[in-house]
Amino acid sequence: MTATFTKDVTFDVQIDYTIKATSDVANFDGENRRFAKVTFSGEKLQYARDGFSEAVGYELTIEQMLEVVFSNDKAFEDFCQIRKHPDSPARDIFSDAFAKYILQDDRHWPEGGDPEEYTKKFFDDLNEQAPHLGYVKSIC
Repeated sequence: MTATFTKDVTFDVQIDYTIKATSDVANFDGENRRFAKVTFSGEKLQYARDGFSEAVGYELTIEQMLEVVFSNDKAFEDFCQIRKHPDSPARDIFSDAFAKYILQDDRHWPEGGDPEEYTKKFFDDLNEQAPHLGYVKSIC
């Protein structure tokens, strides 16, 4: 399966079910051009998907996880540095990217200091939009 994700940067991802994703990454930052080839192993993809699914409360497929990761420069950069299991900061970065991807605005994933009204509205909107985009809520 081949999927292409675009946002300021173009990613061409090929996924085969020995589960391996390879991406040719081109980043244009003013006059600087950076190119890199990134390969994600099956084990890393599985661990990341499981950790990120738990963080956002949705059963993500590997393709959905990569779609979110590739939609956000910070999430992509952080994802490239994950060695095995995503740690708490990686989960937080992914959760914010997931929120922006699903809600198509600049809201952040709710934190402990956010007002109850913000948190309620956030999750009401997220839980309304996500199923329309093919995301399935976790049972647990």
